[in-house]
Amino acid sequence: MAFVKYTNDIPFDFETWIQSVPRDTATRGMFFNTLQKTLRYHRKEASGQKWIGFKQYPRLEFLKEMREVAEQVKDRSLNDGFFKAGRFVYPDFARTLVGKSIFAIANNNFLDVVRLAPRGYAAANKYGKAEVSVPYDNCVQLSLENVWDPMPFSAGICQGVLDLFHIDPIKFEVEQSALAHVTFRITY
Repeated sequence: MAFVKYTNDIPFDFETWIQSVPRDTATRGMFFNTLQKTLRYHRKEASGQKWIGFKQYPRLEFLKEMREVAEQVKDRSLNDGFFKAGRFVYPDFARTLVGKSIFAIANNNFLDVVRLAPRGYAAANKYGKAEVSVPYDNCVQLSLENVWDPMPFSAGICQGVLDLFHIDPIKFEVEQSALAHVTFRITY
């Protein structure tokens, strides 16, 4: 598959996809809490449940919670809801002590923050990996392999980083080469 412009209209079958998610994957509680904050931000009722931030929870549980949140915040499609939920992740993280520390290490520089993504994904996920490359000036690629986030959610995370740095991308493209291998290419 080749790179195509990312839109929330790219087909994504959550029900089929979730059946392939490995059952031993996990994610940190902080991301469950971010989903609850996403609901409150969109003036929807949140469960009020709290998860322990750095504790690992079953990824399948997280993905089911994510789907419920996406259903509540979507405008027109489930993909739109996933995108909105993902878009909230990075700005929420940036407000935490850890997030502020990372920004300080990266000197509040967009490219330096993006280059830290592989370490962030490794710390947040029990499974999968992220790689960053810079194929040419003003272009960055983020490849996610076996991270097991829905593509629209990951696209939303990328958009959230762009929003934080007030960057309006010239191109925002995606290539999905396997069920759990997606690469985003952003030209800015």
